[in-house]
Amino acid sequence: MYHKTAVTAAALAVLVSSPLTAQGFVGAELGIDVFAFSDNTDLGYTTYNGSLEFGITRNFGVAIDLSRYGLNSFDENVDNVTLHGIYHPSATMSVGAFAGRDYFTGGSIDSLGIEGGAEVLGADLEGFLGRVDNGTDTGTIYGISGAYPFGGNFAATGEVKAADIGGDTLTRAALGAQYRFERGPKLYAEIGTIDVGSSNEPFFSLGATVALGSQRGTTFGSRSLLDIVPGF
Repeated sequence: MYHKTAVTAAALAVLVSSPLTAQGFVGAELGIDVFAFSDNTDLGYTTYNGSLEFGITRNFGVAIDLSRYGLNSFDENVDNVTLHGIYHPSATMSVGAFAGRDYFTGGSIDSLGIEGGAEVLGADLEGFLGRVDNGTDTGTIYGISGAYPFGGNFAATGEVKAADIGGDTLTRAALGAQYRFERGPKLYAEIGTIDVGSSNEPFFSLGATVALGSQRGTTFGSRSLLDIVPGF
């Protein structure tokens, strides 16, 4: 786990410092996130993420996300790779398409969809809609998230994500807050619930990200099914 994170960080550092960055480097991001259910912290995972974005032209770009989810209660890791094609119609709006794959022992899950983000009344909003396929079953994933700045470097956050697979719908909803240092990482925390039918489980997550580049990070993030369905 540490080895892969170190390799990802080193690769990003080399790319950022190489001559290629002057031709098209837009932004990069490294992050760590801890997720746990409130009534059983053993049922959770730690996520390590690295992402990199390049601009092909002024309006078009591509990005890659690499993530590892280390499950606490199982001797299991889930790895995700997500590719993005991005179009920026304006300075405050981005649309794109994504293709991703979750790798785990015994199989994989593919995802394919569309995504978008915009600044609306001072808030940063992002949404996505896609399909997932594990070779046996297919389903739909969708969600919306946002951050509204207040009080200097603080921001309030919220998200609703859902997955409908095999006739069962799981919904993840959360509220939180984040703080961005002027020359350092962004720290965040959130609390929420995961609802399946008539049952729900409260959870919390804590994390930090470090952004690089003129864009202070990347446009979109990972589209792993684990971001919606913990421990699938």
